[in-house]
Order: sequence, then C-alpha cells, then structure tokens
Amino acid sequence: MNTSILFTPDQIRDQVDLLAGEINQHYAETKEDDKILIVGIMMGAIPFMSDLTRKLVFPLQTDWMRVSSYGNARTPSERVSLRKEPDHDPVNRRVLIVDDIIDTGGSMVFLYDYFRKKGAREIRSAVFLDKKERRKYNIACDHKGFDVPNHFLGGYGMDGPGASMEHLPYIAIVE
Repeated sequence: MNTSILFTPDQIRDQVDLLAGEINQHYAETKEDDKILIVGIMMGAIPFMSDLTRKLVFPLQTDWMRVSSYGNARTPSERVSLRKEPDHDPVNRRVLIVDDIIDTGGSMVFLYDYFRKKGAREIRSAVFLDKKERRKYNIACDHKGFDVPNHFLGGYGMDGPGASMEHLPYIAIVE
C-alpha cells in the first residue's frame, strides 16, 4: 500500500483551531440551560471531535451516533443505515453534527433529516474534509476544514483499504 501525506499533524491542529474559532463565534451567546448537543459520527470523527471539543468554550453536551453508507465497500452506496442513535434527546435542541468527511453528501442528508424528524430546533454541521467532486446531493457544511481530492484517504480516524490507519496522526492519500 503506497501512501503520501496530504495533511501533517501541524496542519490538522491549525485547521481544528480555525474551525473551533468559527464555531465558538457562532455559539458565543449560548447559555448554560441551552447546551449545544454535539453529535460525532462514529467511528471516523473520533479524533476530530476530541480535538475540536477541547477548544470549544460554550456550554455543550457530547453524544455519538453511527451511520453507514459504505458497508464493506470502498465507495459509498445510495443507502444509508442507522447503526446507533444518540443517547440524548435532540427535541428542541441546537445540534452540531461533527464528521470526518463528506463526499456524496448522502449521509449528511440522512443526518439532517434524522434530526429534523426528532425535533431539533437548529442543525448545523462541522466536517473536517470535503470531497466536493463526489457530491451527489445539494448539501453544504456550515463549518469545514479542508477541501480534498477524490482519492481514498486514511489516518486521523479514517481507516485505509485493508489496513488499519485510524491511529495515524496525519491524513494520507492511499493508492
């Protein structure tokens, strides 16, 4: 498996700092009794959400959910399945969805629809990587880190094809 580093740990840290600044600005007026529900999408978002939430300065509550559009494939299918719901009720809450990457947009459309149906009063998203050239759905991210090329990526929470790469502190293009 050949890889080439796309983003170093320093570049990742700097981009997370920028995103945290944007998000802190948006939620600056949040009161303690209106905690923002931050929902990470497992498993890929774990490092990003961990780094991000440590830099947020407003009242928040974290949770996780799991959706899948890949199954065992290297490319997403049209069908998104819910594998784990959040533990906290999003009714009348402000929700920030945190994910590692958006490509076709199918999972993000599913997530926005899920939280709308559950009664969230505001839904926003923070996505670390945006693979725009694969977008099939007209959906944008409110806060995004890097635009990335249409290659398979690994590291910083994302696994590689046939190899464990989630633990790597950088993001690489995998050939």
